Amino acid sequence: MRKQVYFYHVMKTAGTAINFAFFSSAGANPKEVYNILNEKEYHQIKGLVFTRGFDQISSNRFSYGFSHEPFYNFSLNENAFTFTCFRDPAERVISIWNALLTQKNRGNYRPGHKWLGSSFSEFLDNIPEPVLNGYLSMFSRGLCVDEGYANVLTCDKVLLFERLEKDIVGLSRATGWPLCLNRVNVSDVSETICSIDRKRLFLMLEKEYDLYNRVREKVLHVGQ
Repeated sequence: MRKQVYFYHVMKTAGTAINFAFFSSAGANPKEVYNILNEKEYHQIKGLVFTRGFDQISSNRFSYGFSHEPFYNFSLNENAFTFTCFRDPAERVISIWNALLTQKNRGNYRPGHKWLGSSFSEFLDNIPEPVLNGYLSMFSRGLCVDEGYANVLTCDKVLLFERLEKDIVGLSRATGWPLCLNRVNVSDVSETICSIDRKRLFLMLEKEYDLYNRVREKVLHVGQ
């Protein structure tokens, strides 16, 4: 088993399901671990240290770590196994929209609710660029496609959302962690996006798609 595994988690790329797979591999209730990590810097199970805390990760005191922190904010141990997950950019943004609507309908406040407005068009007006361009923001300080691509390629593995079940098996084999995937956080809402808003979204994601397509082609070519 790899002693240190770190997940560069971009929002709405099956992060909860992936994290739960790691929590479960230690024989823990994944929801309980997740709730604990919302309150504490880290949680230890059978000698394994799980964390999403900046200080814990930046000082390399973890067995499994994950966060939304950008790639360039950490200097991880050379022996740490790092991975991320890529999803179609437009699907990812629409998933953020649906998730926020779901939480709002359930009465669960999220900071992102202020982006919603009264329509998807207003959501596109309000969504912050680092959230819109999640992959570029994660892997490039200057939102540069070439820099982002080079940094993504330093990861030991890139999962593809479209074939996540298969890639989790590969991740388990590569890390030595016994991982089993169960989907969670399914949205109650699935709003229809009109063609005008879709076209606008694709235009807004032009650079993000450039990075995504290059990474996806590389992953499929090398057979990760």
